[in-house]
Amino acid sequence: MIRIRVKIIGVVQGVGFRPEVYNLANKLKLTGFIFNDLNGVTIEIQGQKKITDEFIESLKKNPPRAARIDAIIFKEIKTKKEKEFLIKPSKYEGVRQSLSPDISICPDCQKELFDPKNRRYLYPFINCYSCGPRFTFIKKMPYDRRNTTMSGFKMCLECAAEYNDPKNRRFHAEPIACSKCGPALKLIDKKGKEISKDSIREAVKLIKKGKIIAVKGLGGYQLICDAGNKEAVNYLREAKNRPHKPLAIMVDEGTLKKIAQVSAEEIALLKSASSPIVLVKKKKNNIVAENVASGVNEYGVMLPYTPLHQLLIKEAGEKVLVVTSGNLSGHSIIFKDQEALKSLSKIADYFLMHNREITVGYDDSVARIVNKEPLVIRASRGVSPLFFKRDKDLIPALAMGADLKNSFALSSGKDIILSQYIGDMGSASVKKRWLDVRNLYEELFNISPQVVVADLHPGYETTKIAENLGLPVYQFQHHKAHIASVAFEHSLSEPVIGVAFDGLGYGEDGNFWGGEFFSGDPCNLNREHHLAYFPLLGGDIASVEPVRAALSLVLESKINSERIKKIFGDETNDKIFNLKTMYEKKINSPLTSSMGRLFDAASYFIGFRGQNTYEGEAACYLESMAEEAEEKYRYSVENRTILVFKIIEGMIKDLESGVKKEKIAGKFQRTVLEIIVSETLKISKETGIRTVCLSGGVFQNRYLLENTLKKLSKKGFNVYYNKMVPISDGGIALGQLYLLNCKGPTLTKETINVSCHPRSDKKNK
Repeated sequence: MIRIRVKIIGVVQGVGFRPEVYNLANKLKLTGFIFNDLNGVTIEIQGQKKITDEFIESLKKNPPRAARIDAIIFKEIKTKKEKEFLIKPSKYEGVRQSLSPDISICPDCQKELFDPKNRRYLYPFINCYSCGPRFTFIKKMPYDRRNTTMSGFKMCLECAAEYNDPKNRRFHAEPIACSKCGPALKLIDKKGKEISKDSIREAVKLIKKGKIIAVKGLGGYQLICDAGNKEAVNYLREAKNRPHKPLAIMVDEGTLKKIAQVSAEEIALLKSASSPIVLVKKKKNNIVAENVASGVNEYGVMLPYTPLHQLLIKEAGEKVLVVTSGNLSGHSIIFKDQEALKSLSKIADYFLMHNREITVGYDDSVARIVNKEPLVIRASRGVSPLFFKRDKDLIPALAMGADLKNSFALSSGKDIILSQYIGDMGSASVKKRWLDVRNLYEELFNISPQVVVADLHPGYETTKIAENLGLPVYQFQHHKAHIASVAFEHSLSEPVIGVAFDGLGYGEDGNFWGGEFFSGDPCNLNREHHLAYFPLLGGDIASVEPVRAALSLVLESKINSERIKKIFGDETNDKIFNLKTMYEKKINSPLTSSMGRLFDAASYFIGFRGQNTYEGEAACYLESMAEEAEEKYRYSVENRTILVFKIIEGMIKDLESGVKKEKIAGKFQRTVLEIIVSETLKISKETGIRTVCLSGGVFQNRYLLENTLKKLSKKGFNVYYNKMVPISDGGIALGQLYLLNCKGPTLTKETINVSCHPRSDKKNK
């Protein structure tokens, strides 16, 4: 007979961990107890060694579906006299708890939802300890029903009995409810008049007639229409001011396989507890209207992740539904009822609402499968907040993140928390949302930052906000923070070669970086190689208009004027003349080494003639068009600068020779891959470093990331990249905190490394 104390660290509270452990211990006839603590859960089990080993092995292999176990620590202790296994009251020696993200509907609840004999049959808010809302309905800690938006719904006797029974799947499931005592749906028109008691069936009827319904989902309102109705989709795009960006769709698993090619890994991700939007390859000639996702070869798809969505999809049959955030393009998702009725009535014909309050807006997460593993593109519902533990005390700090795809991060004690996706900081509504979410996080997790960390870019909205918080501000270079975010996620401390490819980031030399190779300690990276600088005609607007990067690179390549006229003949003469004048006179033309802008230029050459109406649109066009290619374009390296102008010459020569644009796109991607592998090998030969970190939005390109991993791994490199943390700018905040805490917990001139730029003013002093 032995007794083992087990400490489990991770996201193990609010996910059914205690009752599952309770039931496992009773099944194995072990005695002891379990309780929640500050870092996770503490368990003591007593029994024969063979059985305790089986218990621990089962915890490792079969944790609750929404749990995330970061560490299991156990040791043998003195046996006790006891007769049963107990769930003891929580013990919080500190004040900070982790909190589970919202969780998609579990198989057990899904089965009950459609069981006519079950008392929750067709109830749109069915849940248990393995699924349902968490973060979007909590008001304050600790995570108890009284501190959530369910506090106003008094449990009926049947729900209360389930809630208090450790053997029941709804033991301490804080959102527990049924049709007798829980939230209810109603379908109303724009004037607030209820139009049907059978709200689900009527809503789907209206969708089939081409109407747009605003549905109050888990983390805010969503706009839903028939994905097969071209006119409805067009109207939604115009009203939402989202002309080209692909719209997410929701289907059941059977219909999904008819419209897309899906792997086993993609299905598993779609059915996981996080249930994100997953990017999957389209099938040709399917029932989805072309204007749902034109210009790309993938759909962003979801399976119905809440009971409400389950009911809508079931009623819709084989229909595919567009399900997109309830907002105007560039603004925050709307989650308050009155604001929805006021703002979304310009878009939606009807509203499917319920009376459970949402405390914080929560967009859908986005992911794709790369190398048979999930790659998070946008971390929100089901993924965030992301909690990390470190083995040393950290500086209490707020990391602002980047301006695009913003997420912020907080650190205090041994905890680091990455927020959900906030949005692009260009609109007043997103900045207000940032402030609201930050205040909520600081209150929930009891963190009072002593310093704030920001990007090096003086014009970033996040930098401006940081400078007005009345705290010391420390700034780190954007791409070094990208590489540091990979080091953080994978707990790396050894020297690395860092490859950071993205759009634009303010560089330490005052130019705009974006095609960078680094080496060294992640705390103190040296810039080794980079793409050759070229002028960014018009500054920031070049990110919107690929023609500007294309013309700049053509002019840098010294291509003669007659050939230039042929290349840009579809542009107005005045525009090209003005851009050439801007180039020649160096007017508003900062220099950049951006790989993202090089992708823009390449996309222009193969036919992308519009504007980037969303970030990365031109690059997505190129990726979708590209064929596999073994050929590549020539380039050269001089003084650690990668001269890309021969690539431009080669692409234009191919265009003039009538080479297929799909082949040109493939050769371009193959060339970028060659640059990564070749330059990494050179740096490794000089430094002896065999660990590589990849980060930045360009690595959302599946071909590029998968083939970089394959080729570098074959050459003996250990290759790491962002997986759970967004590989684009959504992970920057974690890199900023990593760099701040590199030298230790005490904030002094000696502990802030040289790549950090402290700022102060009279107010901060």
